[in-house]
Amino acid sequence: MSYRGYFSPFHWLLVVGVSQRKAGCLPAGVNFQIDEGKSQALVIQTCDLKGCYAATTVSPELLGSMKSGKRLSVVFQNLNKENVNFAFVLSGFAEGYDKIN
Repeated sequence: MSYRGYFSPFHWLLVVGVSQRKAGCLPAGVNFQIDEGKSQALVIQTCDLKGCYAATTVSPELLGSMKSGKRLSVVFQNLNKENVNFAFVLSGFAEGYDKIN
């Protein structure tokens, strides 16, 4: 599997890259959720041979949720319409974010 995700404070985007070998054409899109909060859609920006890339602007509310949250989950469906879920642990995110600002 090849997943990439990072938070870029310079662009205020949450960007997730998903390998096309695992996801196919992403018929149901990509969603993310912090802990048990509301699931939110990520807009697919582009796809290439390495994968598809989705992003959203990080609002002050989302940033606050990321700072206080424990887990950021990203969910998409593969070509068999099975949910694929992967998570990023958010412990230490608030401290790391504060250090780079």
